[in-house]
Amino acid sequence: MGRGLYGHCMKLSRIFPKLSRSFLATLLTRGEKRLKRAEIRPAGRFVLARYTNRSGTRAYKTYYPDDFAAGTRMNELADEMGFIVAYPEQASAANVSRCWNWFQAADQQRDDGEPSLFAGITRDVIARYNADHRRVYVAGLSAGGAMAAIMGHTYSDLYAAIGIHSGLAYAAARDIPSALAAMRGRSLSPKPRSSRKPRPRARTLSPRHLRPSR
Repeated sequence: MGRGLYGHCMKLSRIFPKLSRSFLATLLTRGEKRLKRAEIRPAGRFVLARYTNRSGTRAYKTYYPDDFAAGTRMNELADEMGFIVAYPEQASAANVSRCWNWFQAADQQRDDGEPSLFAGITRDVIARYNADHRRVYVAGLSAGGAMAAIMGHTYSDLYAAIGIHSGLAYAAARDIPSALAAMRGRSLSPKPRSSRKPRPRARTLSPRHLRPSR
């Protein structure tokens, strides 16, 4: 049954060869004064880094204005509008297809599992580049889309809005059998109950949220 779920991720990778594995990106607007669109900017650059906490270590690369990227035009938009894009990278030891584990109960909670790693990466980039913490967004495709939904639910205080493409809703699955059922439009398990006080939900991402302030 695992091959069916992982095969779904790899199928999307073949359909979108430029989009390396299931995509999850964090968009952060720069804190310093922005350049006008009419001004000519040099091409951006990638900066490689790692983030570690008790849930593990994940590498990530940050596109800073100065390739998944080619298919979404994230980097092109970053150059045009002056924002930063961080691309977390899944470890093969965590998932053999290097997809995000959106279907695991342990990876659907705040301050635990993969959500804690993504939140940590986000905060790391905010601090590293002096980004505007009020204008931070997360977007994803496929498994990345499902993980973006998780991040919007568990860290609505960190992300102003989320963008989801071909991803399932938060807690649509709790294990591999329920994930396969959810992808077929069925449900095998109820949504988890949380003991924490509900947080305000993040808004859905739209292009206007990325445009520089006037």
